[in-house]
Amino acid sequence: MSYQSQVLTFSHTDSVTEAKFSPDSNYIVTTSNDSTAKVWSSKSGKFLVSLKHTARVVTANFSDDSARIVTSSEDKTAKLWGVKAGQLIAVLRHKDSVYSAKFSPDKNRIVTVSDDKTAKLWSAKSGQLLVTLEHDRIVNDGNFSSDSNYLITASGNIYSGKAVATLWDVKTGKQVRTFEHEDK
Repeated sequence: MSYQSQVLTFSHTDSVTEAKFSPDSNYIVTTSNDSTAKVWSSKSGKFLVSLKHTARVVTANFSDDSARIVTSSEDKTAKLWGVKAGQLIAVLRHKDSVYSAKFSPDKNRIVTVSDDKTAKLWSAKSGQLLVTLEHDRIVNDGNFSSDSNYLITASGNIYSGKAVATLWDVKTGKQVRTFEHEDK
């Protein structure tokens, strides 16, 4: 890919909080406090599509084939989108802000994490809820193992006095173990 000396400018109406390349490097997605994620051509800088929420968009992640994007927002949802036409495929609901949404390496699942003290696993194809993983504290992040068999979640905050990472078996939805970080 060659960018020569061209300067690409991506605009939103409020702060841009994240910018990522698609795995095939053909697209860039930007997230913003203006309640949108926007998809751009990485080669021309041309705006392609706006992915709308009703509150700040926290994260956006591409699927491995660059065909889909999952966004997370303070509007209590994550949304699954088709990249080319910006079609909304599914709305993934929580009871509070959604901090992160990511695809599993095997392309079968999406994990969302939220202020509502849950992580949820969803079908990456249909957006159907597969399992809700309950926590004692807000959930800040979730990441799949490279084989997609396990999920590690990070929960807690400065007010709870305890932070915990929890390892989950993705197929059963059961906790495998916890890693506790006591505040000293």
